[in-house]
Amino acid sequence: MPKAIERLKYNFMNGHGKKHFLAGLDKLGIRNDPPAIAAAKYHYMGNDLIGDVPMEYIRETDRKVWIRYLAPLSSSGLGLSGLGSSGMPGICAALCVSSLA
Repeated sequence: MPKAIERLKYNFMNGHGKKHFLAGLDKLGIRNDPPAIAAAKYHYMGNDLIGDVPMEYIRETDRKVWIRYLAPLSSSGLGLSGLGSSGMPGICAALCVSSLA
């Protein structure tokens, strides 16, 4: 990728983050949380609490947090993805990991 395009992309993403993401951290009161925890809480609060997307986050350590997107429930109570071999509704998991010391 040409350097000029890389610089434009970096400036756009960095500016967007400074303007929106950091302000969101302040509004949610999670700015001082460790980076991985703040990222997980930000996604959780924006999706589950505000956006009505069923999910949860599980803190493993200050640097490792799992985000689980729960399968939507049908009127029968089963996830739309059905039941897995464990008998639990299907889930999709993502991971927030901080590379900061």
